[in-house]
Amino acid sequence: MNAAVERLFSQHRLKKSGLICLFLILITLLSYWSYPAATLGEEDTQIYLAILLHRQDPLQLQRDIITQHPHTAFALFDEMVLFFGKSFGLDLPTAMRTLQLMFRFFLLLGFFLIARSLGCSQDVAAAVAALMMLGGRILGVQTLVVEYEPVPRGMAFTLVLLALALLSRRHLFSGTLLGCFAFCIHPTTTLPFWVGWAAILLSGRIELQNPQRLILAALPVSSTLLLSLSALQASPGEQSRYFLSFIDPEWERWLRLRTPYVFISQWGRDEFCLLLWAGVILWLGWWRGKQAVSWILKSFIQITWLWAWLMVLGSWVLLDHYKLALFPQVQPARALIFVVVFMLLLSWTVALTGLAACPTKLENYLWFISSLSFVLDRKLLLILWPLLGLEFWKNSCLKRLRSHDQEKWIRRTSTLAQLALTICLLETDPFHSHLLSWNLLKEMSFLVAVALGAGILLSARWIRPSIGQPFLLGAIGLLFLILPKVFAKPAIAPDRNEIQRLATWAKRMTPPDAVFLFPDANQDKSPGVFRYWAGRAVYVDWKGGGQINFSRSFAAEWWLRWEACMARPIEDNAIQELRKMGIDYVVHQTESFNVYHTGRLQTENSNRRQVGKETRGKSENVQTGGGQL
Repeated sequence: MNAAVERLFSQHRLKKSGLICLFLILITLLSYWSYPAATLGEEDTQIYLAILLHRQDPLQLQRDIITQHPHTAFALFDEMVLFFGKSFGLDLPTAMRTLQLMFRFFLLLGFFLIARSLGCSQDVAAAVAALMMLGGRILGVQTLVVEYEPVPRGMAFTLVLLALALLSRRHLFSGTLLGCFAFCIHPTTTLPFWVGWAAILLSGRIELQNPQRLILAALPVSSTLLLSLSALQASPGEQSRYFLSFIDPEWERWLRLRTPYVFISQWGRDEFCLLLWAGVILWLGWWRGKQAVSWILKSFIQITWLWAWLMVLGSWVLLDHYKLALFPQVQPARALIFVVVFMLLLSWTVALTGLAACPTKLENYLWFISSLSFVLDRKLLLILWPLLGLEFWKNSCLKRLRSHDQEKWIRRTSTLAQLALTICLLETDPFHSHLLSWNLLKEMSFLVAVALGAGILLSARWIRPSIGQPFLLGAIGLLFLILPKVFAKPAIAPDRNEIQRLATWAKRMTPPDAVFLFPDANQDKSPGVFRYWAGRAVYVDWKGGGQINFSRSFAAEWWLRWEACMARPIEDNAIQELRKMGIDYVVHQTESFNVYHTGRLQTENSNRRQVGKETRGKSENVQTGGGQL
């Protein structure tokens, strides 16, 4: 009898685990195609695709400034992508998209396992993980919780988070091994993880035999040696020689123009305010859920929180004031991603478990709405987080009181303080966020409706948990489909058909070593899209300048090209000058793409010859020739 009951329960658990796994796969797909979605070749992957294409075929893009100054020597990201694509017979875009889908699932799995370590049931943990996949931007440092593109820092953070989840469940070897893989992909992203893990091991609270300690120590040492050998083979002198140098005034000017986010002093006041509040909310969530948190996870939260703020302070002192060139390359302030992710994980956990326990408590709804607001519209947090802080204070005081009169006084005082604070913030609008607007009111109404729906589905008073929690998972899946219709999809790429047609023409009609210039592009990303799809070098473009924090020589070369060709209109008599620079084709974009071949220009008034023309919506001949551009 007992064996039959155990078998029945085992089958039930297996079935439920299978359904949870299917739900996680569904959320992975929805996060990729619906919200926040995904792009390729629009942001940093413009640089990585160019480097990978050149690694794959050294004859392609050999005259491009990006491939002449690659910054991937101290990472194995390019080797991983090329190996994966070659193993499965995939081209570069398909390989990178496939890897992105895989790492999205790993990230979701990491969120799920950490939520389980925070004491959530399977259904609630799946809901927390799914809501985490809505993403969010890390204030100041310009990184994302869920990266829209398959970039190495996003992949490394995914593996680190999964490693942390395994370590918190006492899978020490597999967690350390995953951390080593992450280190090889993007070392600087993993630094807070290794600081935390080393501190935990040195604390002596984990009982390990000497052979186990040696193995755990040997893994990161081996990965460091492997990465060093790979870097030496890739000749990283271009990048490493600036590690211990100082930033001169000219380089600093270029950095502040192109990558201002590496300087703490360039961050906005509203970003500082919200970052400080994120730290406060992290500790409030920690206080609410600390009884359920494993001590390993507790230690990681404490150490990474402290490390992140030390790195912000260190960056401000050593970069903004003492100009140490190492800091723009390492960007240690990006450790703030751990603060934000732990804040969101604890917030969602407290919100959902709180709504399940007490669906009428205002604090639980404030946790939910503020977490959703962080993802969708952070302006609302200027009101929501202070209100949450006051509500948390009120409930904490009420737990300690015995007197009914004092309880009434605290409730009345808290309500008046919240009302006064709301009116004050709406009236003063301290960061010019336009808090009093019709759009913001509609957004707030939507957030409240979603929170009320979650409260109803989680309430054991109104709906049985065996019914309500699965329905909650279905509602979250529906939320991923609804959000793009209510809020702008963050990962959205413009129509690139025209530039891709131009790239197809260039690939067919121009030599592989041709160099193109887009003088009208300014900060538009079209030249980077053209670079990869055509496999042709671009003389200079704004997105390609994103490497100036790694190399002073690259920064000088990029700025020289940018100032010569993009910062001023090209005069009619500049044709021979462009030719001397090594530019073969000039692409002007007005109502169509007009391509001019500098090598075929004879005199200022020579007749134009038709060799091809790309127009919006249709393909014709692209025009080259002429004496004036």
